[in-house]
Amino acid sequence: MTQWKERGDTIVEVLIAMAVVSMVLGGAYASVNRSTIQTRTAQERGEALQLLQGQVERLKGAVGTFDNTDIKSFCINESANARVDLSGGGTLPASVNNETDWSEYPPDCRKAPQGGVIYNLAISRAANSNDFALYARWEGLGNVNQEVRLAYRYYQ
Repeated sequence: MTQWKERGDTIVEVLIAMAVVSMVLGGAYASVNRSTIQTRTAQERGEALQLLQGQVERLKGAVGTFDNTDIKSFCINESANARVDLSGGGTLPASVNNETDWSEYPPDCRKAPQGGVIYNLAISRAANSNDFALYARWEGLGNVNQEVRLAYRYYQ
């Protein structure tokens, strides 16, 4: 009788190898996914900062025309360089203070650069002061509300 020398891997060895390969690939996927999310978030914040810097430049040109009775919450329209009232002379509208509903921003205060994200812009002025707070708010990845704030003080 001939004896066969069988060589090869058993089913258990194959299953262990597949489990090891799956864990390595799963870790690589998680790492790449996390990196992609962080890159996109940084890109969104950069776009928001650029939009706010544009609002600061427009604000610099218009701030000398303000008096203490002027509207307290607004944005500055790019095309007409005109202020768009957000508050009716009071504080920020409810949607600006509410972290979940930002639907009250007028179209002139909503910007959508190439990335497809819609940014809500607002400028809030402290009462009887030359201190301004600029806000850019948007819905980020995973439907998480994001915000960037800048402070600006006008010296006369």
